[in-house]
Amino acid sequence: EAQAAYDVVVIGAGNAGLAASISAAQSGARVAMLEKAARDLRGGNSYFTSDYRFGWDSVEDDIAPLVPGITAAEIADMKDIARPYTNADFYDDVMRVCSGRSDPALLEVVVNESLPAMKWLRSLGHEWATCYKLAGKSMVVNLNGGGARLSDRGFAVADKLRVDIRYANVARELLRDAKGR
Repeated sequence: EAQAAYDVVVIGAGNAGLAASISAAQSGARVAMLEKAARDLRGGNSYFTSDYRFGWDSVEDDIAPLVPGITAAEIADMKDIARPYTNADFYDDVMRVCSGRSDPALLEVVVNESLPAMKWLRSLGHEWATCYKLAGKSMVVNLNGGGARLSDRGFAVADKLRVDIRYANVARELLRDAKGR
């Protein structure tokens, strides 16, 4: 088989690999994604999740754009029941859960980019559904279709962007030339 030329090679096709591949392809890169699983087993652990924490301040500005068809009555009801889950809340929760052992600088990036990441996923066609009556005061939406739909839609977007997805492909070593490429 002839060697292919890529600008970016992503190892793994879970949600992180899909996000990296899609983002690189959207930026004009030629992308290959190597996945050790067969096509029918793709998706990794992402396939089995449904909830995503992210910081938000406003139902109207931050939550409503994620939920297609949300009504004014639902927005009003959500504002009465839910409280914002701010970046500070998110940061504090992570630090509490890990007993303060999270890298503060890295956590700051994760927290600050959490809402922009949700909005980026929405721009790719992902949709959220309200869950504020069941999930509590901070978790107000969950991914419609859970991780399975996140994964399936991600693969569809990657295909559309012509990401070369190579299944049953195990990465064993990263080789570099003299220039570090």
